[in-house]
Amino acid sequence: MKRSAILRICCLVFALSLASSACVEPSVVAPETDAAADLDVSKDVPAGDEDQGPDAPDATSDVTDQAPDLCDVCCPGAVICDQDGAVATCLPDGSGFDARPCGARQECEQGVCVAEKICTPGETQCFNATTQRICTPDGTRFTTQMCTPTQSCVRGACVEGKANSDTCTANADCAGNFCHCGSATDEACSAGFSRAYCTSSCSQNNPCSDSEVCLDASIHAIDSPTGNYNHCLTKCAGNCAIAGLECRTVPTVGPAGEVVWAQACVFPNVKDLGEECTTDEQCVTGTCLKNYYTTGVCSLRCENNDCPDSAACVQLKGNEYWCSQKCGDGTVGNGANCPLDEPTPRFDVGCKIWQKRQGGAVNACENPQL
Repeated sequence: MKRSAILRICCLVFALSLASSACVEPSVVAPETDAAADLDVSKDVPAGDEDQGPDAPDATSDVTDQAPDLCDVCCPGAVICDQDGAVATCLPDGSGFDARPCGARQECEQGVCVAEKICTPGETQCFNATTQRICTPDGTRFTTQMCTPTQSCVRGACVEGKANSDTCTANADCAGNFCHCGSATDEACSAGFSRAYCTSSCSQNNPCSDSEVCLDASIHAIDSPTGNYNHCLTKCAGNCAIAGLECRTVPTVGPAGEVVWAQACVFPNVKDLGEECTTDEQCVTGTCLKNYYTTGVCSLRCENNDCPDSAACVQLKGNEYWCSQKCGDGTVGNGANCPLDEPTPRFDVGCKIWQKRQGGAVNACENPQL
C-alpha cells in the first residue's frame, strides 16, 4: 500500500475518535460545601422521626379516619329516657335505640324506671275535715296526720276551729274563717238559708279537701251579695250524712276552671235542676225558668255552660239554649216520660227529640203547647 493511503486512513480513524469523545457528557462531582452539610440532618434526628417530606402521608391520621364510627346515632350501651318516657338503650352498632316503656305507676328518670311522682315533696293537703296528708321526700306518696281534737284541716293545714259543714253563728267559730249565712256575720241570708255552716273559700288554684267540692257561686247565687263566694261543700252520694243539710247536684269549679256538676250537702230548701221554683235563689242552677211551662222550673242557660248528666243543652226557647231534663236516659225512642210529668200527668209537659248544642240527638222535656 502506498504511504499516502496509509496516512489518510490514520487521519480518518483519529477524527472519528474525537467525534465520539465529544458526545459523552463528562461526570461532574460537586464538592461538599457547608450548605450541603447543613441539609444532611439525618445524623441528628432520632430514629423514626425522619422528615418524610411535605407530601408524605400521616400514618396516624389514616388509622383514625379509617376506624369505624360506633357513635353514629348514639354510643353503644348509652341509656336515656326518650320523649315518650320509655327507657331507651343504644344498640351495639350505634345505629339507634331499643326503647322499653316503664311499668304502671312508674316513670323514666335518668335512664331508670322509678316510682311515679304524684306530689311535690313537703306539700300538704287536707284528706278530710280532721286529717292532713303530707307528700313524702321522694314525691311518690302521702303520709297522713290527724289534727288535734280542737283543730280542723283547712287549705292543707290543721287550724283551730270547727270543721267545714259544722253549725256556726260567727266566722270566728270556723277553722276556715267563714260562717256561711251565719246570723252574727254580714251574710244577711233569707229565711230559706237558715242553717248556717262553717266553710272556707276556694278556687281553681286553691281547691278544697278530697272529701269536698268547690261550689261555683257565679251560678248558684243566694240573695246575699256578701254571701256569693266560692266555698267548700262536703261531698255526698244520694244522701247527706250531716244533720240539717241535704244532698243536691251543684255546679262546682273544675280543675281547669270549668263547671263540673257534683253532689254535695247544701241547705235543705235548695232545689235541683228540673224542680219547680218561684225565685232564682231557690235553684242550684241560679235561674228559675219561667214562661215556658205553666210553673217555674230550675234551669240554666247553656250556650257557655255544661248541663248535669240528668239534662241536655237544647234550643228550648227561641234562639236560647237551656238545660232541659232528659226523658229516661235521653236515648231516642226509649218511651220514657219527662220527670215533670210524674207522678201526675201534665198537659204542658211532654218529650221531644232535640238536637243538642254539642251535636247528636236526645229525648228531653218540652212544652208541646208551644
